[in-house]
Order: sequence, then structure tokens, then C-alpha cells
Amino acid sequence: MRELVRSPRHWPTASSSRRGKQVHEIPWCQADLAGNETPYLAQAAAAGQIGPAGEFLDRFEEQVARLAGSRYAVAISSGTAALHIALILAGVRPGDEVLTSAWTFVATANAIRHAGAHPVGLDIDPGNWQVDPAQVEQFLDRHCPCAGRRTINTATGRPVTAIVPVHLLGHPADLDPIRETAGRYGLAVVEDAAQALGASYKGHPVGSDGIAAVSFNLNKIITTGGGGAVLTSDPDLAARARYLINQARDNPGEYQHGETGWNYRMSNLHAAVGVAQAERLADIIDAKRRIRDRYADALACQHGITFQASAAWAQPTWWLTTIGVAPEAGTTGVQVRKELARLGIQTGPPWTPLHLTGAHRGCAPDPCPTAENLGRTAIHLPCSASLSTTDQDRVITAIRGVFAADGRAA
Repeated sequence: MRELVRSPRHWPTASSSRRGKQVHEIPWCQADLAGNETPYLAQAAAAGQIGPAGEFLDRFEEQVARLAGSRYAVAISSGTAALHIALILAGVRPGDEVLTSAWTFVATANAIRHAGAHPVGLDIDPGNWQVDPAQVEQFLDRHCPCAGRRTINTATGRPVTAIVPVHLLGHPADLDPIRETAGRYGLAVVEDAAQALGASYKGHPVGSDGIAAVSFNLNKIITTGGGGAVLTSDPDLAARARYLINQARDNPGEYQHGETGWNYRMSNLHAAVGVAQAERLADIIDAKRRIRDRYADALACQHGITFQASAAWAQPTWWLTTIGVAPEAGTTGVQVRKELARLGIQTGPPWTPLHLTGAHRGCAPDPCPTAENLGRTAIHLPCSASLSTTDQDRVITAIRGVFAADGRAA
């Protein structure tokens, strides 16, 4: 089973030798399968429950709903598919516009496109790196005078119907002011909690109020190998989600389909892995927090390094530990990543801001300096839950060495 969690080919690779001597490679972010994954997979296979139904699928949905503080969790084949369905449940229609963070993994914008809508990227808070509520309000006040019961972007003529705050890197977005502004303009709020299962906002789990989507991709807080879930406490919305992900099949005994649907169901095999992972969620989050705190303590005084700040109202999971390399550091994020790779340390590259990608180029109507800065300078450090303190020390020493080599030691 551990063969399944080796780094995908597109992850950065590090040299396997240093000065001719073999070195242990430190992975960036890989799954920790130290629980009951193997026996649960064997149980599911022995019962012949390998498709999109079975005991583990039911158990996994119940676990996720409980962990997220919602009544229902509908297991889906990917986090992107989960967000796609969540947007449809929220009433997003083809031709609409949906506001979101300009700096996020591209899947957020892709899901908006899958719903037939247009992403609108807004800048992020320079401290906690979440979509800035002031930017949301400013955009709507400037571009979207309410026309009756609809909010129209006067620059495009398209209706704005929803906002997707992304709980980026496991840190919650500031939901209260976003919801207040959304309420004034009649917008739905759909939480992209793909990276944040287990995080809390003002004492409440993210995804526990309204509609949200989570991800169980290979390197997420917990994994099913690939998968996601829609979260809601509305029984009608949960039922509709199940209908849409099963090709919108009207009757289980007949091939009648009332509308366009999708084959987005999760298999019982994937759910078996998820059950084992969910059993250990608290331990995994504790490990992630310890790793982030250790990096932050060790590198707090390092000139030119910035960490994502933690807001007073947030209890983050720190899914990824990410740093920014400031211009005054005397080096760049790219150079730091190259040197760490030479030393056998994998790191994650920054996400390109949505409005600078080919797929969604130009989707930001206003300047996004913070998003663009992180798109140039951010580095995702090794932060697997199983990362040993010895390997953490090696990462810290390597980073200090890179900066010292440029004459910028703390």
C-alpha cells in the first residue's frame, strides 16, 4: 500500500547524492498510512464491495459529517467535483460570476468553470493570506450596484451570484464579514474547505454552516487516494447532491434521467482508506501543527522569511507550512527551492495567481499585489505528518545555510 503514496512524477525531485554520497530524500507532503488502511481495504475487497456503495462508504460519510460539524457529508470522487456540485446546489448557473481568492490552487477556479460560471479573483490579506473581506466589499460596492433582486457586474453585464472563500493552507477565511457582505448583495457563500478539514473559525468547524466542499486528495490532511465531499445540514441539498453525482438517475431500478448529471461517486475502496485516515485525524493535525510551530520558532528571526500569520479567530490545521521569501532576502524563492533540491529536500512550488494562468487569465478586475507576490516567492516546506524531527532539523539547517551563503543570516 505504501507504494501508492510515493511522490507523483510532477512533484519536484531532489538529487539523490551530495558530493558523491547518497543522501536520504525528504519528501514534500505525502500521506501517512500508518493506521488501518490495509486491513480495511482487505475487508472491503473480501465483501465484494469495491464499487460506489458499501459499509465503508456509509461509515466514512458519517465520520466526515461529524468531524466537520454538519449533518451530511456526500462522498464524491474528487475535491474539484465536490466544489462543482456545491456550486450547483448553491444556485450558480451558466453565465454567472463567482468571487474567490486570486491566490489558490487552480481547482477552485476550474470548479467554477465546470458550473458554467466565471471566476473573479480578488486579492488576499497580506497577513493570513485569505481572501480579503475588504476587497470583496470594495469590488461589489464599486462594480455591482444592486438591480432589483440581482447583483450585476456593470463591467461585464453578468450576474454575480456567489462567493467562494478558500480556507487556504488550512487557515480559515474570515467568514463573518464575508457573509455579511454576501447577505447585502444576495450572494450565496460556498466554502472551499478542500485544505482545511479539522480547522475552526471562532470555535466552529469550517464547513459546518451552509454549503462547503472538502478534498481527500493524496496529500490532503486525510486522504482516500483521491476524493472529496459536499458538506451540508440541509437534507434536500444532500439528496440532490446524491442524485446529481449518480448521473441524475430518477429511479434506482430504471435508466431514467431527469437532467444532466455526473458520475462523481466515490468507491467503497477509497472510502475504506478514508475511514482509517479519519480515525487518526486529530493525531495528524497535531503533527502538522507541531511541525509548523517548530519551523516558525527556528526561522522566526531569519532575515527575509515570512510565515503565514494566524488570526485570533482561527484555529488552523496548517495543512501546508508555507513561507514567503522577501525581496530583501538577497535570494529568490526559486533559488531557495533549487538549493534545497540539491540537498535532497523536496519543496512545493507556489500556485500561480488565477488571473495569471492561461486558463483563467485576466479574471482579476482589480490589482492583486499580495497574491502576485506570493505567486513569485512562496515555498511549501516539507510537512508530512510523519516527518521526523531529524528531517525537520535538516530542513531548518539547509534553509539557514542558503540564506547565510547570501550573506543574509539572522
